[in-house]
Order: sequence, then C-alpha cells, then structure tokens
Amino acid sequence: MAMIKKKYLYDLPISSLGYGCYALSGAYGSRLEEYEMVRILQYAYELGIKFFDTAGSYTGTEEILGRAIKSFRHDIAIASKVGVTDENKFSLSKESIKSSCESSLKRLKTDYIDIYLIHYHDPDTPVVETIDALESLKKTS
Repeated sequence: MAMIKKKYLYDLPISSLGYGCYALSGAYGSRLEEYEMVRILQYAYELGIKFFDTAGSYTGTEEILGRAIKSFRHDIAIASKVGVTDENKFSLSKESIKSSCESSLKRLKTDYIDIYLIHYHDPDTPVVETIDALESLKKTS
C-alpha cells in the first residue's frame, strides 16, 4: 500500500497529495448530488488527504468544500484562487482581490485561506497593485 507523505505548511502537516475540486463543479460532465460530493471530500480526508484546491470560479465547489470540512477545518490546508470574477471576467485589482477573498471565505465558511493563488493574468491592473492587495490580505489575516 502506498503511503502519502506529509509535508508542512507552517506547523500544519499536510499531505503531498491533494484533492482538486474542479471536477466537482460538473465541468467534466454531469454533476454529482451534494451529499455525494461532501462524502467524497470527507473520504479523501479519511484516506489522508489534507490539502484541498478550489476556486470561486469552480461553480459551487467552495460551498461544498466548506460543508464537507467543517469538523476538520483546522487539520487541513485549503488553496483558493483569485482573478476570475463572478461575471467570469478577469481582474486582479485591489477591490476585486479583496471582494473575491471575502466571498471565498463566506462560501468556505472559514475565517482563513491557507494558500491564495493568482488564477489568471490581468493585463489591465498594474502588478504592483495586485501585489499590494495580496500583501494587505496577508497583514489582515
């Protein structure tokens, strides 16, 4: 039986194997029932998965992940992404980053996101503004 090695994010042991939630959005075909998706995520945790990757643009996955992990949130790491807005446009402006993060936190039913990734390049926003916005989020967390 293969073992999932542990890595560390700060003091949190996480698995070197993660679960990407994009497929739960139904992007690859029919969408599962909510209880099935919740159970899949919980089963992944039971098998040793402690890293989950999602994004606000992955339709409904942050909400599902938030429901699935409520009893073990502090034992896992969550990565989410910024850059794709609710209107399926791209923005890395200070306002968009702050709004996207707040929305993700609400959908995930958590008060922190472990890893926040830039999901898409925004040629209309200066990189300095994007970095400043991310630094601001880091300071408030």
